[in-house]
Amino acid sequence: MISSIFSPFRSTIVSCTTLLSTFLFYSATSATLPNIVFILTDDQGYNFPGYRNPEVITPTLDTLANEGVKIDEFYTYQFCAPSRGSFLTGRYPWRLPSTRINFIPAYIMDGTQLNFTMVPQRLASQGYVNYHIGKWHQGLYTPAYTPLYRGFNYSNGFLCGGEDHFEQYGDLSVGNCNQSKTTPDIRDIFVQNRTDANLIGNYTGTRFADAAVDYIKLHAEKYSTSPLFMYLALHNTHAPLQSLPQFTNLYKNYTWETQQQYYAMVSTVDSSVKNVTDTLKALNMWDNTIVFWATDNGAPPQVGGSNYPLRGGKGSNWEGGIKCPAFVSGGYIPTNRRGTTVNNGFMHIVDLYSTFLTLGGITNTSDPDGSFAPIDSLNMWPWLMGQVPTSPRTTMVIDHNMYDVVDNGITGAMRSGNYKLLVGGPAGELQSTWYGWFTPNASHPNPSLDYYACSNKISKTNPYPGCLFDLVQDPTEHNDLASTNPTLFYKLYNEFLSYNTSYHPPVDNPPGDEAGLCKAAIASNGIVTPWRSEPLPSAYVY
Repeated sequence: MISSIFSPFRSTIVSCTTLLSTFLFYSATSATLPNIVFILTDDQGYNFPGYRNPEVITPTLDTLANEGVKIDEFYTYQFCAPSRGSFLTGRYPWRLPSTRINFIPAYIMDGTQLNFTMVPQRLASQGYVNYHIGKWHQGLYTPAYTPLYRGFNYSNGFLCGGEDHFEQYGDLSVGNCNQSKTTPDIRDIFVQNRTDANLIGNYTGTRFADAAVDYIKLHAEKYSTSPLFMYLALHNTHAPLQSLPQFTNLYKNYTWETQQQYYAMVSTVDSSVKNVTDTLKALNMWDNTIVFWATDNGAPPQVGGSNYPLRGGKGSNWEGGIKCPAFVSGGYIPTNRRGTTVNNGFMHIVDLYSTFLTLGGITNTSDPDGSFAPIDSLNMWPWLMGQVPTSPRTTMVIDHNMYDVVDNGITGAMRSGNYKLLVGGPAGELQSTWYGWFTPNASHPNPSLDYYACSNKISKTNPYPGCLFDLVQDPTEHNDLASTNPTLFYKLYNEFLSYNTSYHPPVDNPPGDEAGLCKAAIASNGIVTPWRSEPLPSAYVY
């Protein structure tokens, strides 16, 4: 049944015969270190893929998850750029400047700290060849912040935080260089540190998978004695909701277009992952490959998607904004760990840094270049492989926002053992309630909720400046324990405050330069590109 359902797009799947006749056969025995492929989807949310939600068709993701190790409690940041920067640098998201405004608008002259050494820069010392495909969103105003300058050997994607999937128009945050228009006029396509107008009009949902396949073929042909690190940052399922007919036709029985398009975009992700993994298998690379799959944050219910049964969504510190599906699979996984789930602890996306570096043969994962902000990452491989009984991570500072201390105090969230502390008002009504299997009711939040129950204002009427939840007993955050367990509440609250003196990026944004972005983009066929040759003075290079 599954094969017949997916027959409309079988033409996009790589032919093993063609690969074997065209490219050198990769020798897994030639590399003692594993290939590492990290596939990150965008805004997909907790309720996908198919092994969580049987309404959506994702046979590849389901099979990989069932043949690997599912991670029951995997955490990220509440929106895009900080989650990505956290994995790349090994620091908690709230230590990165992207938590201020998510590097939006794109003409703000900012980027992830240049003195934080990223994963590919470290892996290069072990002989890895490093590939980036898809969304970047770590800074762009000068080449120093772009992928090839941060350790990647090859890059094919886009630089900003979001774009039209068919025409590559950036959202309005990229810059509207024709002020008489109300629609964006700047596109975003960046390949090997150059804009590429020839790719305009290619649907990114399949283009990025095609680029990944091409890079894997290149690696097998040119670098067969070197291990591969690939960061495939798919743009699906980020808004705008757009898909190809062969995917929307899979859901033609759904009458609500938003649901049809969103489900189709999830199936597009599945097809992309199939093409990549089929290529690895065809080139005899699979047995020495680790595939880690996750999504970067919760789904925004006002756009589509679902974090059911969790509370809230993207843009909030409720579980629906930060708890995401994830698994590790691939031929490198020992037979005795296949088909298992780790549910005796939790993991944060920051932990991928030390985990990947350790797998890559690096025993010292500290970062001397950024020693002013020590690594927050932990190596999770022994736990994932069942070599230790529980997760080495017992505490996690999910968010610690000090940007508006005068008016609103310090906001954020942390988890210690089974308990989660939430400090500060949530991100509005839409992100503070619960939704069903999908979200047709996104505009109808539950009116009985007190959306600001987690205020950090201490007063006679509010002695508890936050909420406390037992996530083992109450994973959907219905029962606030702050007033019934004040001893534990204040223990965690004081621990949360102890991070006030640890490293945070500067409070203020660097200056913007919309005119500079526009001038450079217009000179590059209307495609956004770095427009300064050097970074700003040291006051803005953290």
